[in-house]
Amino acid sequence: MMPLAHIIFGFLFSLTAYFLFDLKLDAFFVLFFSTWIFDLEFPLRYAPTHITKIRQQGIKKIYAYFLEKRKRISKMPKAQKFQILICNKPLLFHSIEIIIGISILLFFLLKPNNLIYLWCFLAGICFHLFLDIIEGVSIKEKFSLILFHIARKRIEKRKEQQE
Repeated sequence: MMPLAHIIFGFLFSLTAYFLFDLKLDAFFVLFFSTWIFDLEFPLRYAPTHITKIRQQGIKKIYAYFLEKRKRISKMPKAQKFQILICNKPLLFHSIEIIIGISILLFFLLKPNNLIYLWCFLAGICFHLFLDIIEGVSIKEKFSLILFHIARKRIEKRKEQQE
């Protein structure tokens, strides 16, 4: 899902949780930011390697290109989608291993009476991943670095056997 959609749905989710669970304002912001902040991984990964293309074509054209690419991928059969998505680099901040690592770190860094922020962070990340899953562009291997590398090795092995 594109970042703007994550921001809108994340705000609605956070607002609902704010009223439903009587969250403090700072817990609301932790929840809200955690529903979309990890999508900054995409431009941070793309921009350094494609800076000349961005300057030549402009942000709007690049954004339109990514929207069109996502639409095409979501309409593809599962096997073809799998091949394309596994050939890309793994998403660090969308992987369960990194999320668990950050959660453990926060658990030890936060004082016991501030663990609500950890729960808000985890709820926001889970909501973010849920939106990615229902969109249909992602595959389960993209949510685990271990599964991603196993799948990539399997594909490389198949290509070697075919040659």
